[in-house]
Amino acid sequence: ADGTLTDNAEEANITLADFAHDEGSDEYILKFEDIELGNYTVTETTKDIDGKDVTVTYSVDGEEKTEGTETTAAVEDEKTTRVEFQNDYTKQTGTLELTKTIKGDITKEEAEGALTFIVQAENGKYLDKNGDLIDDEEKAVLTLKDFTYDEEADKYTLTIERVDLGNYTVTETTKDLDGKEYTVKYSVNGEAQEEGSEAAATIEKDETTTVEFEDDFTNKPGTLEITKTIKGDVTPEEAKGLLTFEVKTTVTEDGQEVEKWVGEDGKLTTEETKLTLAEHFDFDEETGKYTLKLEELEAGEYTVIETDKDVDGNDVTVTYKVNGGDSQTGEETTAAVEGGKTTTVEFEDDYTKKAEAGKGNLELVKTIKGDITEEEAEGALTFVVATTVTEDGQEVTKYLKADGTLTDNAEEANITLADFTHDEGSDEYILKLEDIEPGNYTVTETTKDIDGK
Repeated sequence: ADGTLTDNAEEANITLADFAHDEGSDEYILKFEDIELGNYTVTETTKDIDGKDVTVTYSVDGEEKTEGTETTAAVEDEKTTRVEFQNDYTKQTGTLELTKTIKGDITKEEAEGALTFIVQAENGKYLDKNGDLIDDEEKAVLTLKDFTYDEEADKYTLTIERVDLGNYTVTETTKDLDGKEYTVKYSVNGEAQEEGSEAAATIEKDETTTVEFEDDFTNKPGTLEITKTIKGDVTPEEAKGLLTFEVKTTVTEDGQEVEKWVGEDGKLTTEETKLTLAEHFDFDEETGKYTLKLEELEAGEYTVIETDKDVDGNDVTVTYKVNGGDSQTGEETTAAVEGGKTTTVEFEDDYTKKAEAGKGNLELVKTIKGDITEEEAEGALTFVVATTVTEDGQEVTKYLKADGTLTDNAEEANITLADFTHDEGSDEYILKLEDIEPGNYTVTETTKDIDGK
């Protein structure tokens, strides 16, 4: 490095430490002054730097650059010969290709909103979609919107280039989707699939590492709960012996719609199946309700039908509610069973004895809603039921009492809510006037003012 000649090659090793270097510059300069004239061979030896590739070029006296690590230069009298070496270092990188296949009961929109990915390097940094390693995990979150969707292959693909070499962990996160279950599998570089949402992948120089995720979504089973409440003039034995239900749905098999019945085990069958209070429902003495739970049902729409409800000598009114909604009159309803949820269908049968020959029944129903207590309502409301009869050729007004008999005294016939039956939790009050004289009746309600209402 001092410009003198030696026979010892090792003694003549020159390093960058022998060069002059200005901070901020990318040039290192070494000047040999007053050296012997002649031809010299200049050889650069470059050790490998982990994770780097290097390209070496040289030029002599400003001529065109040539790739290589060795050149000859003639040192002439009173001239300065300039030999320039340039080293271009590039980071060794590889490519990471993520693919996502989605199967089963899920829409493209649902999937794109539910799935995210994180790629983390061994040093704790996170790989973003541009191939940069960053500290902010939130900014490195990948969604399916970052992927390209191939409709023909039904696959999402994200290719991240110029990725630093090393080991990475690729983690898929799946948000819970209402009413759905899923399994996640992955494979790396085409190897056998494994179940899980976290894959280890190694990025190697100039190679493409593939991590393939596959999600299979299925609808969770649901539950259909049927309850039955029986009121009125019928014994439990009579009801249990008569009341039956059918639960049906329509499924598609081989492109054809097929009607199927639900059995007590929740399984579908093509055989007509009847579910009875006596055999299949549980009775709760405290609530007076019969309940049947059909579990593990496929999500879908079901028809619930009450049959064989007639009891000799009685009329019956059947009402139902679905999921606690408004009460409807009828013996048949449809109910949608959703995955992971319980759908309730509440039937109520109200039996009244048929009137004697030449007699009839009158049922009064009062519904009370809003900001009023039961005590306030009972104190404020009265009813009068009047009719006109003919006695001795004259039309006479008579009043119907709560016991179903007629009287000439209107005050004696005042009916209050205390005369009605009322189930706790219900907003209905019911009074049944049985075996009364046929005819036209006028029902008048009188409501007293309630302070502040």
